[in-house]
Amino acid sequence: MDDIHSQTVFDLVHHFEAEHADISSKAIKRYRSNLELYSMFLYALRGYADRYPLDVINFNGLQILKYLYEKRKENIPFIRFLGKILLLLSRDQRTHDAFYAVGWVRILHDMALDKNNIIYSLLASTILANLDRPIHD
Repeated sequence: MDDIHSQTVFDLVHHFEAEHADISSKAIKRYRSNLELYSMFLYALRGYADRYPLDVINFNGLQILKYLYEKRKENIPFIRFLGKILLLLSRDQRTHDAFYAVGWVRILHDMALDKNNIIYSLLASTILANLDRPIHD
Protein backbone atom coordinates (compact mmCIF):
# COMPACT_ATOMS: atom_id res chain seq x y z
CA MET A 1 0.00 0.00 0.00
CA ASP A 2 3.03 2.29 0.27
CA ASP A 3 2.99 2.86 -3.48
CA ILE A 4 -0.60 4.12 -3.44
CA HIS A 5 -0.86 7.87 -3.09
CA SER A 6 -4.57 8.15 -2.53
CA GLN A 7 -6.46 11.16 -1.27
CA THR A 8 -9.96 9.73 -1.63
CA VAL A 9 -11.76 6.42 -1.64
CA PHE A 10 -12.40 6.98 -5.35
CA ASP A 11 -8.63 7.02 -5.94
CA LEU A 12 -8.28 3.80 -3.98
CA VAL A 13 -11.06 2.08 -5.92
CA HIS A 14 -9.58 3.35 -9.18
CA HIS A 15 -6.22 1.84 -8.21
CA PHE A 16 -7.82 -1.59 -7.86
CA GLU A 17 -9.35 -1.62 -11.33
CA ALA A 18 -8.07 -4.44 -13.54
CA GLU A 19 -6.98 -2.19 -16.39
CA HIS A 20 -4.42 -0.52 -14.11
CA ALA A 21 -2.49 -3.69 -13.30
CA ASP A 22 0.48 -4.76 -15.38
CA ILE A 23 1.21 -8.42 -16.09
CA SER A 24 4.45 -8.98 -14.15
CA SER A 25 4.25 -11.61 -11.40
CA LYS A 26 4.91 -8.96 -8.75
CA ALA A 27 2.10 -6.80 -10.09
CA ILE A 28 -0.27 -9.77 -10.24
CA LYS A 29 0.48 -10.63 -6.59
CA ARG A 30 -0.02 -6.99 -5.60
CA TYR A 31 -3.25 -6.88 -7.60
CA ARG A 32 -4.58 -10.01 -5.86
CA SER A 33 -3.69 -8.48 -2.51
CA ASN A 34 -5.48 -5.30 -3.54
CA LEU A 35 -8.57 -7.30 -4.51
CA GLU A 36 -8.63 -8.77 -1.01
CA LEU A 37 -8.56 -5.24 0.40
CA TYR A 38 -11.25 -4.23 -2.07
CA SER A 39 -13.41 -7.13 -0.87
CA MET A 40 -12.82 -6.23 2.78
CA PHE A 41 -13.79 -2.63 2.01
CA LEU A 42 -17.12 -3.77 0.57
CA TYR A 43 -17.82 -6.13 3.46
CA ALA A 44 -17.05 -3.34 5.91
CA LEU A 45 -19.30 -1.00 3.96
CA ARG A 46 -22.11 -3.55 4.20
CA GLY A 47 -21.72 -3.62 7.98
CA TYR A 48 -21.72 0.16 8.20
CA ALA A 49 -24.71 0.43 5.87
CA ASP A 50 -26.75 -1.59 8.32
CA ARG A 51 -25.71 0.31 11.45
CA TYR A 52 -24.74 3.77 10.21
CA PRO A 53 -26.57 4.45 6.94
CA LEU A 54 -26.32 8.23 7.23
CA ASP A 55 -22.56 8.06 7.68
CA VAL A 56 -22.28 5.96 4.52
CA ILE A 57 -24.38 8.55 2.68
CA ASN A 58 -22.41 11.50 4.08
CA PHE A 59 -19.11 9.94 3.02
CA ASN A 60 -20.30 9.53 -0.59
CA GLY A 61 -21.11 5.84 -0.27
CA LEU A 62 -23.88 5.97 -2.86
CA GLN A 63 -21.58 7.64 -5.37
CA ILE A 64 -18.91 4.99 -4.78
CA LEU A 65 -21.45 2.20 -5.17
CA LYS A 66 -22.73 3.78 -8.39
CA TYR A 67 -19.18 3.98 -9.75
CA LEU A 68 -18.61 0.32 -8.86
CA TYR A 69 -21.93 -0.65 -10.43
CA GLU A 70 -21.00 1.08 -13.69
CA LYS A 71 -17.62 -0.70 -13.75
CA ARG A 72 -18.92 -4.16 -12.86
CA LYS A 73 -22.57 -4.33 -13.93
CA GLU A 74 -22.00 -7.56 -15.87
CA ASN A 75 -20.74 -9.38 -12.75
CA ILE A 76 -23.92 -10.83 -11.25
CA PRO A 77 -22.52 -11.88 -7.83
CA PHE A 78 -20.85 -8.49 -7.44
CA ILE A 79 -24.03 -6.59 -8.31
CA ARG A 80 -26.04 -8.81 -5.99
CA PHE A 81 -23.65 -7.83 -3.18
CA LEU A 82 -23.95 -4.14 -4.06
CA GLY A 83 -27.73 -4.57 -4.13
CA LYS A 84 -27.66 -5.89 -0.58
CA ILE A 85 -25.75 -2.80 0.54
CA LEU A 86 -28.24 -0.55 -1.24
CA LEU A 87 -31.11 -2.47 0.34
CA LEU A 88 -29.68 -1.86 3.81
CA LEU A 89 -29.25 1.85 3.06
CA SER A 90 -32.76 2.15 1.64
CA ARG A 91 -34.37 0.93 4.87
CA ASP A 92 -33.59 4.28 6.54
CA GLN A 93 -35.93 6.97 5.22
CA ARG A 94 -33.34 9.67 5.91
CA THR A 95 -31.24 8.26 3.05
CA HIS A 96 -33.95 8.41 0.40
CA ASP A 97 -33.20 11.88 -0.94
CA ALA A 98 -29.60 10.84 -1.58
CA PHE A 99 -30.75 7.91 -3.75
CA TYR A 100 -32.62 10.37 -5.95
CA ALA A 101 -29.78 12.91 -5.99
CA VAL A 102 -27.11 10.40 -7.02
CA GLY A 103 -29.23 8.85 -9.77
CA TRP A 104 -29.82 5.42 -8.31
CA VAL A 105 -33.56 5.51 -8.92
CA ARG A 106 -33.10 5.34 -12.71
CA ILE A 107 -30.58 2.51 -12.41
CA LEU A 108 -32.83 0.61 -10.02
CA HIS A 109 -35.81 1.11 -12.34
CA ASP A 110 -33.86 -0.41 -15.23
CA MET A 111 -32.67 -3.28 -13.02
CA ALA A 112 -36.23 -3.95 -11.83
CA LEU A 113 -37.36 -4.35 -15.44
CA ASP A 114 -34.54 -6.76 -16.34
CA LYS A 115 -36.32 -9.88 -17.58
CA ASN A 116 -33.07 -11.82 -17.88
CA ASN A 117 -31.98 -11.57 -14.27
CA ILE A 118 -34.48 -12.21 -11.52
CA ILE A 119 -31.89 -11.36 -8.85
CA TYR A 120 -31.47 -7.83 -10.21
CA SER A 121 -35.20 -7.47 -10.60
CA LEU A 122 -36.10 -8.57 -7.07
CA LEU A 123 -33.39 -6.54 -5.34
CA ALA A 124 -34.13 -3.41 -7.35
CA SER A 125 -37.89 -3.74 -6.85
CA THR A 126 -37.46 -4.12 -3.10
CA ILE A 127 -35.15 -1.10 -2.89
CA LEU A 128 -37.57 0.99 -4.96
CA ALA A 129 -40.43 -0.10 -2.68
CA ASN A 130 -38.41 1.07 0.32
CA LEU A 131 -37.77 4.42 -1.37
CA ASP A 132 -41.48 4.80 -2.09
CA ARG A 133 -42.59 4.54 1.53
CA PRO A 134 -44.39 7.60 2.89
CA ILE A 135 -42.54 9.65 5.47
CA HIS A 136 -44.16 9.54 8.92
CA ASP A 137 -43.51 12.53 11.16
